[in-house]
Amino acid sequence: MKNRNKLILFLLLFFLTENILAQQQVHYLLKSSGKRITKTQLDSLSAAHDNKLKFNFKKEGEQQIVEIELPGEDKSNDRTSFTREGNAASTQSSQLLGNRTYKDATGKIISNEEFKAKTKSGEFTARYELTKNESDTYDVTYFLVPKEDAKIKQSNELNDFTGKLINTKLPAFRYETLDGKHIDSNLLSGKILVLNFWFIGCKPCQEEIPLLNEVVQQYKDRADIVFVAPALDKAEPLTKFLARKTFSYQVAPNSNDLHKSLDLYAYPTHIIVDKNGIIRDVFIGATPDIKSKLTDAIEAAMKK
Repeated sequence: MKNRNKLILFLLLFFLTENILAQQQVHYLLKSSGKRITKTQLDSLSAAHDNKLKFNFKKEGEQQIVEIELPGEDKSNDRTSFTREGNAASTQSSQLLGNRTYKDATGKIISNEEFKAKTKSGEFTARYELTKNESDTYDVTYFLVPKEDAKIKQSNELNDFTGKLINTKLPAFRYETLDGKHIDSNLLSGKILVLNFWFIGCKPCQEEIPLLNEVVQQYKDRADIVFVAPALDKAEPLTKFLARKTFSYQVAPNSNDLHKSLDLYAYPTHIIVDKNGIIRDVFIGATPDIKSKLTDAIEAAMKK
């Protein structure tokens, strides 16, 4: 009987602990795709966008949802979000937030004004942590991070991410492009596939399009090299956008499933796939030398 009581007590404590952990769980979602990312990915994404992310706080049941809006994304909703450089919040969000604390790189508490000044100086980026309090709201603590440290951390994380993709099989996909063509990965055997993952609200994605067009032009006579741009956006906004900006890739709308299969969270992301469907190179972010990176990767893939 005594052992049975101990077992019952253990089970009660176990389920109580599980319930508490569930109540304190925080989920981070990309607004553009609805994709869930980790806190580590969020920190890396923030550094990649120069600390310009915006956040909306929502509550679903006992779960805290942090919706992340990348710079330049659609601002059609009328909620005022807050960035890591400020403290404005929507009515909906502010009801879920409790105390706000600002700390410098040493962990010392500083004022909001000092925190904002340091982030705007260009020497620091920022991260934050949420802690559930007794009032069923979340206290938020902002931390200053030296920009160089953030860059090193981001670089290491991106290297780890690309390392997991390289030399793996590209997930199967089938899309209809904006011009009505069907692209089936199963029918691309023997061809090199150059993928550009992007969305309209991504300014770096837009800025590199002219360079990407030059790469397509360079290989225009090669039927064995296929350029596809899986986009997060729907067909209608893409059609309007491309009516005023030429993009030579075959644009595939509503490609969220492939983005999710590859666990993408930073944009633009370029992936080079060889004739056997194996990922050979991954480039994340828009860089001035993206043209040479892609051409070198294509040439290398042709030799596989």
